[in-house]
Amino acid sequence: MAVKSGACHSVMTTYGSVNGLWTASNFDLTYTILRKQWGFEGVVMTDWWADMNRRGKEQCKTDFAAMVRANNDLYMVVPKGENFEYKENTKEELESGYIEKSELQRIAIDVTKFALTTQAFARLVEKANKVTIINMDEEKEQIDMSNLEYISFVDDVTVDLTYQESKAGTDYIIPLQIEHTGFYDITLTASSNLSEVAQLPATLYYTGVPFLTYTYNGTKGEDVDITKRLYCHNKMAVLRLNVAKNGLDIKKIRFQYVEGERPKREF
Repeated sequence: MAVKSGACHSVMTTYGSVNGLWTASNFDLTYTILRKQWGFEGVVMTDWWADMNRRGKEQCKTDFAAMVRANNDLYMVVPKGENFEYKENTKEELESGYIEKSELQRIAIDVTKFALTTQAFARLVEKANKVTIINMDEEKEQIDMSNLEYISFVDDVTVDLTYQESKAGTDYIIPLQIEHTGFYDITLTASSNLSEVAQLPATLYYTGVPFLTYTYNGTKGEDVDITKRLYCHNKMAVLRLNVAKNGLDIKKIRFQYVEGERPKREF
């Protein structure tokens, strides 16, 4: 069993209900069985935008107090609390006496204890485990994160990319620290002296995933802007712009904040 034998540190509740109680706020599941009977000492979190309820009440996404009482520690996913799309009731129910300060303190302890077990914390104190990839073809060397200097900005920044030649295989590493998560218009400025039928792609990777591809034709040497939109959910991220072919002269890339909320999801 994952809890008793596997020493797992985190458990996620489901979207469903058991005997009329949604699992995110089900005390019998998240405390009586999981913590008391099985001895779990880690952190419990909901699935993304999960529902919860109290006995005999309709499910909703706002009754965080019921989740707190059930010994559920984290609601997923809230990138920035003050912009949370649902009006949750933790403070209101703390003032009413439905939940107690000690219950919130218990959550703080659970989350802190869990954080201390993570590889993220191990890297912070320079005690991370060395990872060896096996049974895979050798890939391009990963980004060296040790000496990166993050570019901190609010809403709008332009990054000069003329510091290196944009030939085939070139990677531009762009470490960003943004003030607001949300949608950004990302404009790449480049030129080419090749013919109008040339196909010159440059791909922008975000969180290690190729999200945007900017494809240029010949521009007769004139700078051309191409703008695409990306949702940035991390306040700190290392982007990589990869050049696929020779003949493209990349000048700069601009990030402009557009709006903060991702469209609401319906389940």
